[in-house]
Amino acid sequence: MERRDILVRINFSLMLVVVLLTGCFPDHADPIKTESDAVSCQDGDDNDGDQKKDCLDEDCQGFAFCIEAGPAQCQDGQDNDLDGKIDCQDEDCLGYVFCVENNAVACQDKQDNDLDGKTDCDDADCSLELACRNPTKVKAWYKIGLSDETKGAGDFEVIPDMQVEFELDGEHVVLTDFDINLYGADGDWISTRLKVNQDVDANWTHVRPQGSTNEDDHMHLHRVDVLDRGTYQITAEWGEGLGAMRNVATKYNVWTRRLAVVAIPKEMGVKSWYKTGSNTTCRQGSNSDDFENIDGMDIAFDLDEDCEVLIQFDMNYVGASGNWLASRFVVDGEPEVKNYTHSQPYGGENESDHVHLFKMVSLPKGSHSVQTQWGYGAGNMCNLVGDDERWTRRLSVVAIPKSSGVKAFYVEGSTDECKVASPGVYTTIPQMELALPLMDTNEPVILLTHFNMNWGGAPAHWMAARLVLEGNGVSMDPNWTHSQPLGGPAEDPEDDIIHLVRLDYLMPGYYWMKAEWGEGGGTMCNNTGSYSHNTRRLGVLVLPAGDR
Repeated sequence: MERRDILVRINFSLMLVVVLLTGCFPDHADPIKTESDAVSCQDGDDNDGDQKKDCLDEDCQGFAFCIEAGPAQCQDGQDNDLDGKIDCQDEDCLGYVFCVENNAVACQDKQDNDLDGKTDCDDADCSLELACRNPTKVKAWYKIGLSDETKGAGDFEVIPDMQVEFELDGEHVVLTDFDINLYGADGDWISTRLKVNQDVDANWTHVRPQGSTNEDDHMHLHRVDVLDRGTYQITAEWGEGLGAMRNVATKYNVWTRRLAVVAIPKEMGVKSWYKTGSNTTCRQGSNSDDFENIDGMDIAFDLDEDCEVLIQFDMNYVGASGNWLASRFVVDGEPEVKNYTHSQPYGGENESDHVHLFKMVSLPKGSHSVQTQWGYGAGNMCNLVGDDERWTRRLSVVAIPKSSGVKAFYVEGSTDECKVASPGVYTTIPQMELALPLMDTNEPVILLTHFNMNWGGAPAHWMAARLVLEGNGVSMDPNWTHSQPLGGPAEDPEDDIIHLVRLDYLMPGYYWMKAEWGEGGGTMCNNTGSYSHNTRRLGVLVLPAGDR
């Protein structure tokens, strides 16, 4: 080959190299660039010409910013691996707890944890959680006082620990019960009231022990409200009065004040009626069985189906030394002769006592009525309203359909009983025991327990009572109260009323609820009397549980 041909071929090869190096061929990615470093994997370009940019290119998958599978990347609001899915919407993140909406915490935290546009119980993943299985479950709150407290008469203040705050997700019937043991010097007195948010509702009562220094009395307040969706605060307050009154909890390591709130969803079919007395009324006691209705304390109501019904009445009344009066229920025109209570203040002129009655009864579908009556007794007793038109008597009826799963257990005492105090030794009050077979459900339940009793003793004698829950390893809480009537003569004991309420949240099982007495001094008696009145009663409502 001639030398000139060789040079031509060399020149052509050189020209080809130049063309390749100068990009004279149609436009395409530069083969010397790559998509495999931190810069090229975040610049928005397809650097290596494989039609995949940045984190979509497999060559970039080794970088942390191209992974949507770490705690940081799954919560940064970015589509780190550029697959069109952000954080918990990306399947790569679903192993993290913050991307799951199927546990008790995530299903009640008001967050859309798995970013599927559905929050808490609205997410199908929460359907097996207790709080979401049935939105028509009962909620309850229970507070007890653990400290000794003294209040001088004056402005109203929240009683320490006697406050609950809660939220409702719909319309509920809300039952509030509060009881406290108080004592003070002769003539001292104090008033208490229940408030829902800032609504005093003129719901008020007081005791005025006038027997001697450190006489103990017991008071109970209840109210029933229909509350809609929202945030609420319920408080028990004390303030107006004279002198100072004290509630003691630490002497015997017991709780002598308690506040219970139960919210029953309207979706359960619950109905409620609540009346208060807004005028002063008096009644002269009679030695005969001559009862008459207490003014305003009657309710007529209709039930759409068979129900378990809780009836409550409480009233403050005042009378001269030795005067006393009995009260009772009349249900559907039939006097509840055996459901009876009274107090007999013996301290002095215008001593005030507080009475409370309750009853649990099964009623069928149809029309019904409840009246509260007073009559049997001695002397004159008055329920006073006062200048501020406070309501110092109230009657409520709450009816819960049996179809909702509610159960009721109730017993009344029908025998005369006395107990000699024995420090630290308690026994069951005769007939005040209920077996609670709760094995036919797989879900937890709420127990609302009421106990009250009328008892009397000689001056300075006193007695403590408590509620005891047993079964399935449950131990008693120190739910305790007492009274110390100091006014009456030994041959004619002064009478007081005590009342206890407690709430329990239980898993299925077999339980017993008992009312016991024991601690104290001297002897106290609960008498049915020659008139066969039942002056003690114990009742338990078992409700399907939602939030604890």
